[in-house]
Amino acid sequence: MKLFRNSYFILLLLFAGTLLIRKPLFNRPLSEHHEWLTAHTLVTMQIWEQEGIAHHHFSPVYSYPGAANKNIPALGGVIAKDGTCYYISYPPFGFILPYFVFQLLHLPITAFWLELFNLLLHLLGSLLLFRLLRQLFYKNTTETPWAAYLGVAVYLYAAASLWFLCNVYFLDMLAQFLLIAVVYCWVKVQEKPSAIHISCLLILFFLLCFTEWICVFLGIALLIVSLIPWQSIEKPGINLKTKYQLIGALVLCGLAAFGLTGYLFSQIAGFDAFKEAILAKYISRSGWSNSGTAEGDMTVYSGAALNNILRHYKANYAPVLKWLALLLLGLVVVLYKNKALKNLQFKQQEIQLLILLGLPVLLHHIILFNFTSIHDFSTAKAAPALAFISAFVVVRWVPLLKENRLVLLLVVGVTAYFGFRSVSQYYLMNQPTFATSYYQQVGKAIKQQCPASTVAFLKQQNLYLSSGAPQFMYYSQRNCMGYWNDTIAKNDLHNKLKQSNALIFDVPWNEGKLTDTLSTRSLQ
Repeated sequence: MKLFRNSYFILLLLFAGTLLIRKPLFNRPLSEHHEWLTAHTLVTMQIWEQEGIAHHHFSPVYSYPGAANKNIPALGGVIAKDGTCYYISYPPFGFILPYFVFQLLHLPITAFWLELFNLLLHLLGSLLLFRLLRQLFYKNTTETPWAAYLGVAVYLYAAASLWFLCNVYFLDMLAQFLLIAVVYCWVKVQEKPSAIHISCLLILFFLLCFTEWICVFLGIALLIVSLIPWQSIEKPGINLKTKYQLIGALVLCGLAAFGLTGYLFSQIAGFDAFKEAILAKYISRSGWSNSGTAEGDMTVYSGAALNNILRHYKANYAPVLKWLALLLLGLVVVLYKNKALKNLQFKQQEIQLLILLGLPVLLHHIILFNFTSIHDFSTAKAAPALAFISAFVVVRWVPLLKENRLVLLLVVGVTAYFGFRSVSQYYLMNQPTFATSYYQQVGKAIKQQCPASTVAFLKQQNLYLSSGAPQFMYYSQRNCMGYWNDTIAKNDLHNKLKQSNALIFDVPWNEGKLTDTLSTRSLQ
């Protein structure tokens, strides 16, 4: 029984529950629902392993070795003089970290190990989040931290977290963990500005800035929290002058990370090419410019774009949001009857944490509106903020539940029901029957049949599945050109790729399955 009183043992049990839920979808052939992002990371790691990470300036490379793989564009970016494509939409640390972990532990570069790496980030993030919530809601008490457990459970079992923090690894998932870690260190520094806490804060913020652009919005949140003249009855752990110095140090860390990113990416094809590509990417992903410049025309002026974002939140968090709405409504009714609505007010530290966890996500959605509209994994960043809000509501319920067992049973029942619904939502969006080995089959066929000196063209009946999909690349370890007709293909082969031989792979496709074997023919 003593073991079950250990907070970290309980957290491990909660996390183990997610592993059982994820088991049917774990380590399957890379398929749909953004698993192309996992393949994207694996492709870069494979190429780095083959040719050396320093050879590619520590930048996310996207072209496999060999002349037949050069000058084939994929996912935008910068193309070097030798035809090698690089992905520069983000700083590179989200690729670099797993690569060095794999090299250090001598792990094969496979989806299995990258999914395990992603799960580790989810576990570490949940542990830090628990410490953050316990520090906030249960400081100087010996009570069981029920609200902290429930908040972490939301972070662990939301449909978005179950999927994106396992099967889909990309820089956003590492950034989510780093965001929690930076906020945790910031809170520790405010209480006790020791050298170790300050050092960890600065290092983690540098790494976040070297990973993903949400660092800019977290920096704004940190500045706002620092500038607000909080009225605290407790003795502050850090004075105003030191706080401003800390903000200055964080700014320098951010500038250093951006400078290093710019330097590395400028080695590819020069600074002007990097600047032009990153500016074009921002214009495309912001959605704040005129129609025609944003991907899919999903702009802030488009009702369809806003509907997309709402649909993403509904798909990823509907059970959590409904549960929260019911608990909050019930809490308001009970407190109103008891004339104790003031107990629902945010306390000073709670407001700070809400700003630090919630504002960066909100700003990211607004400034990169097009990105949020197109990619549903962009909403995964909201999980820590929803975990905090859940803990805030639950901690207000706990004193009331102690007084009424019937209400306690009702709240527990509602929580269990919506927990079940969240898991059901995860399976609904990612049904095992939806999984397909299509990409794996096609990729292996290309690898076996296409000589290294021959360009691979891919002809598909379903043009939505781009021939440049990273899943094809990962399994074939080749870059493929899309095929439209012989005239265009011959022009691309001789004029763009500067090659003389190609194989066209005609893929028979129907609803995620190969309907027959691939047919091939030569193109010269």
